[in-house]
Amino acid sequence: MILAAHQPQYLPWLGYLDKIDRADVFVLLDSVQFKKNEWQNRNRIKDARGWHWLTVPVRHRFRQQIAEVEIADPRWRRKHRRSLEVAYGQSAHYAPEVERLDAIYGREWNDLLSL
Repeated sequence: MILAAHQPQYLPWLGYLDKIDRADVFVLLDSVQFKKNEWQNRNRIKDARGWHWLTVPVRHRFRQQIAEVEIADPRWRRKHRRSLEVAYGQSAHYAPEVERLDAIYGREWNDLLSL
């Protein structure tokens, strides 16, 4: 049996998804301390101009667990969705996945863990 654990990440990288796929049991490690502006609430995308950070705004306290962190402002969703469209809208794999993006960015999220 293969057991794997990892902290939740916003827009996880392929290695993260591979880790989940290879594990028989995957533990989402959400009871550890949240670190603002780490991979838990932001990630980078690359477009023709270079790398850009997409950051989910959060409300948090020092020593707060990831599972307790709330999202601060719903306006980030429109910006992130548009940024992904601009960066990847012309790629061959964008159109088949746009419904999934709309399902994520069209919904209001209250906390980081749910997102």
